[in-house]
Amino acid sequence: MARAPMALLCLAIACGGGAAAPGGASVGGAQGGGTRSTDAGTPAEDGGLDAGSSGNDGGFSGADGGSSGADGGAPAADAGPPDGGGGLSPDAGSGTRTITVILRGTGSGRVISTPAGIDCGATCSASFDSRSSVTLIEVADVASTFDGWVGACSGIAACVVAGGGDTTVEATFEARPPQQISVAISPPTATVSAGSRQQFSATVSGTADAAVLWSVREGASGGSVDASGLYLAPSSAGTFHVVATSRADPSRSAAAVVTVTSSGPTYPARLDMAAFDSTLSVGELSLDATGKGSRRIGKLSLSASAGTVEIDGVALPAIAFERQPFAAPSTITAYELVSVAADRMYLLWIYCVPGATITQLWVESTAGEGLTSEIASGSCTDVFKASTPRLRAPAVSMSWPSADRGFSVSGTAIDLPARAPGTVQYDGVKQVAFHFATVDCSFCGGGGWYELHSLLWNPQTSAVTFGIFYLMIAGGPVLFEYTLSMPVLGRGPAATYTASWSRSAASSAASLVMATPMPMARPFPEGASTIPAQ
Repeated sequence: MARAPMALLCLAIACGGGAAAPGGASVGGAQGGGTRSTDAGTPAEDGGLDAGSSGNDGGFSGADGGSSGADGGAPAADAGPPDGGGGLSPDAGSGTRTITVILRGTGSGRVISTPAGIDCGATCSASFDSRSSVTLIEVADVASTFDGWVGACSGIAACVVAGGGDTTVEATFEARPPQQISVAISPPTATVSAGSRQQFSATVSGTADAAVLWSVREGASGGSVDASGLYLAPSSAGTFHVVATSRADPSRSAAAVVTVTSSGPTYPARLDMAAFDSTLSVGELSLDATGKGSRRIGKLSLSASAGTVEIDGVALPAIAFERQPFAAPSTITAYELVSVAADRMYLLWIYCVPGATITQLWVESTAGEGLTSEIASGSCTDVFKASTPRLRAPAVSMSWPSADRGFSVSGTAIDLPARAPGTVQYDGVKQVAFHFATVDCSFCGGGGWYELHSLLWNPQTSAVTFGIFYLMIAGGPVLFEYTLSMPVLGRGPAATYTASWSRSAASSAASLVMATPMPMARPFPEGASTIPAQ
């Protein structure tokens, strides 16, 4: 019997059924539902298969009962399944696998997959291509933290599950202890005089809501505090508590201990100052002026910024120490003078067209007459050169200025209550401040301001300092400028204070002056817009 060629049998094994063997048999698979012979035949000596060695002659039975040719060769034993797919399939190793996530721990969170499929809590198991890797990402809830992976991954980084079979991964979330809200208040203690003010601030941690509610533990008897933390002490002495309460958690608060003393700052009953003879170095100002006013001010005479001025019929020594031009196109310049009497001190302003005429005079004093103006006449010459005016002042014994009412100022280094002497840290010393006159310059350039004309007393040296506090209507720090100290004449430094201020009542008619219709040119704060021209 003829043997099937070896090459043909190898093709049948490698490629599946469908090749015709001699005699018409289909090698490798039955056609039309036929059954495969159980006797695959025995090998011949030359390595082939003996097609006629089986009892059934290696044939296949077709569905119609017909048989293959008499010498039809039988297929090899590993010829493949009856569907004709003998040999290895081109997609061998492909398929899906299941990845399952288990959430553990006392906290809560989610695990999501890339590619999509798992979003656990809701969907914790999904099928993925077994040949591809899957990345699992944890998302802890607000009150929880992720504690790590167990199983296919470890640690807390994203879990990358490589291709392969079914896999289970555990994700552990632990509950996070609730963050405690705390409140701190600054300063934690303060000592203030009755009726004075103290600024407090509060810091809230443990929450995004930093707001606090302010209160005084003792109620109205312990004073009051506004929404910004500005405390107003009561009129009686005692120990009280200013409280800041967290808005986010009203069970959390902090309190500052406030000691209220029965009196304000300490100072002598009167200001007594021995006669003095002092000179002042004035750069680039040498004023010659001769003239007179029309009411309180009589003869005025200055040479090189020093001379005399007659006020209420009394000739007094005076010096000029400050120059301030009006805004263009005006040609007027204001010159500030100081004069000393036995029972009070004066500040004056001369309005003058340099090299021409004196037009107006302003005068105020520590005795509280208020700031007044009058028409004036005369001439003035301003030479831009240094001068050293000399002030020969008489002995002074005077009452302290009566505190002007209407404005109060409070900050960490300044406390100017209405109707009472205050304190201010100036030139390194806590000094007593007497605010004795007010100017309304609310229409002036740069948003406008109010001026508190004041006298400071230094408890260490007994020296006094004139100066002007500027309360800027548009906001910003309180300024203290245009200073002059006595008995040793000197120009102290300008100062700024972080403070709040309020106009609590109408100022006295004698002291509150609208700087109109002829606005004061000199007392505008350094760096502010110039005052409008007349």
